[in-house]
Amino acid sequence: MPGISEAIKIAVTSGKGGVGKTIVTINLAMFYARQNKKVLILDGDLGLSNIDVAFGLAPKFNLKHVITGKKSLQDIIVTGPLGIMVIPAGSGVKELTNLTTPQQLNLLADFQSLNQQVDVLLIDTGAGISNNVFYLCNMANDVVIVVTPEPTSIADAYVMLKVLTRDFRRTNLKMVVNNARSQKEAQDTVKKLYLVADRFLNISFDYPGYLPYEQKITESVNAQRAFIDMYPNSSFSKKLADIGKALMENPTPLGAGLAL
Repeated sequence: MPGISEAIKIAVTSGKGGVGKTIVTINLAMFYARQNKKVLILDGDLGLSNIDVAFGLAPKFNLKHVITGKKSLQDIIVTGPLGIMVIPAGSGVKELTNLTTPQQLNLLADFQSLNQQVDVLLIDTGAGISNNVFYLCNMANDVVIVVTPEPTSIADAYVMLKVLTRDFRRTNLKMVVNNARSQKEAQDTVKKLYLVADRFLNISFDYPGYLPYEQKITESVNAQRAFIDMYPNSSFSKKLADIGKALMENPTPLGAGLAL
């Protein structure tokens, strides 16, 4: 039975907010659950929890109770659709916005003690270059950076690449373009990042695919359901499945980051 230490661990992050990072996370979770994988999501958008809201869950406890020593991670896990497990962060909790090093180490130790069958751990980080974001990225084997074709998003994604590779020596980075109006727009976005990453950082990254702009995403958000559950035959859902398969077929070996 695979435990948390053997799970494929994927952090989903972004350089700026509003690029669809959480939407990518919950839809990947639904895709893997439909492949009969045991999925656990860590809502790492600390202080701005939204994974539980996206699934229509109402957890009694969250990471604040773990950080303060009142509960263990095992105690606060809630179950969503298709058995997807969620570790809720807690909204508006100031204590979670900048974890201290001892708190980070205690949280990591609590993860290592989880007695849970998990095939895939998805970590939905916050946006930007905070200490919490990089701590969570380092808990994963693979880091997926979500970017949109907007110039500001591309610039912030480059900053994420720079800090992750320069300061944290990460090499297992993957770029997913969201809200692309066409395949060409997605490829142009990736090309811009490839060029600056190669020229100024001397690095490269993987590109498992892109997600097209989808007007009906708002409907799934309002319905508190994963989009691929509501519209399984859409272009978005098919391309999401391609990305999910690519991440599973070519995972970074265990041991990257702070492997749990």
